[in-house]
Amino acid sequence: MLKGQVATEFFLYASVFLIIVIGVASTLQFTQSAEITTLEYNLARETGEKFADSLNLVIKGGDGFKHTMLFSKTILSRDYSITFSDNFLVMEWDGTSGSSSTLYPIITSQYVYTGCIKNKQLKSSAGDNKLIITNSKGVITVNQEGCQ
Repeated sequence: MLKGQVATEFFLYASVFLIIVIGVASTLQFTQSAEITTLEYNLARETGEKFADSLNLVIKGGDGFKHTMLFSKTILSRDYSITFSDNFLVMEWDGTSGSSSTLYPIITSQYVYTGCIKNKQLKSSAGDNKLIITNSKGVITVNQEGCQ
């Protein structure tokens, strides 16, 4: 075997191996990015469901029922907002992969929003991370304290 042939074969094998390694690494990177996006979305979804479940709980609890809900001020260090309506709420959040807006159904009732909730919108960065929800004869009061 000639010296030149050995060197050529070595570089050919090394190049093929390097191409395979780059292909596997890029595939793993793509898979990991997709997995992180899914995990972010699931975390945001769970936060929105917590708000909807708390409102539904107070309605089902009946007259005199009171529930205090603690919530995260941020999701992965990013603020979010909850916009309330008579039969749904919308959570808006800017994740690392872009904006997300998700709708959650709630039981139709008469809602009164007080404290830091302005124009039926709760901003996670405003006020305390505590929501006090009360049912008084079918009127649901949603209060977030801590605003100046």
